[in-house]
Amino acid sequence: MVSLGKNFGTFPFCIAAANDVSFISGFEALFSGEVQNNNVIRFGNWLRFYQQEKAGQLNYHGWFDREVSVAVSLQFAWNNWQALQFSMLLNSSPEFEMAAYTVCALTGGECKFTINGQQVTIVAKTLTANNVVTIDDCHPVVSSSGAATQKPQAGTTKPSKPSDAKLQDLVN
Repeated sequence: MVSLGKNFGTFPFCIAAANDVSFISGFEALFSGEVQNNNVIRFGNWLRFYQQEKAGQLNYHGWFDREVSVAVSLQFAWNNWQALQFSMLLNSSPEFEMAAYTVCALTGGECKFTINGQQVTIVAKTLTANNVVTIDDCHPVVSSSGAATQKPQAGTTKPSKPSDAKLQDLVN
């Protein structure tokens, strides 16, 4: 286990190798998004999602599962890049997310806590290079039923859910 005090100040901002060619910080990947081979490989912040959708840069296709008003698993296109299934917390501040993801990453990779009466599980993956631990990916596990979320069938872009209008109101 990593010492929280020793690494807390610089942990989320350290540069991590995302692939063999480019380097990106965990913060940038999680909060701004990251693309590789025309696919979105990281995008985890509802505020960035909202800003990109408002600017016409993001097209929301639908959701898979959700924890009411707390987290959602969804599909979208960001510019010309596809995001097949991503989960993110809803209505939380970037500061809260950064703190939650950092603590989860430094304390073993999985945290459970309650937001607005809903239990949330955060999964955090880290990379270690030259004895420096950095965030690779963090996201909430979203499944109202407790079972794994389902990916869409080939050829579909919007999963059928009876409450799409309510979720769209949250995203708007």
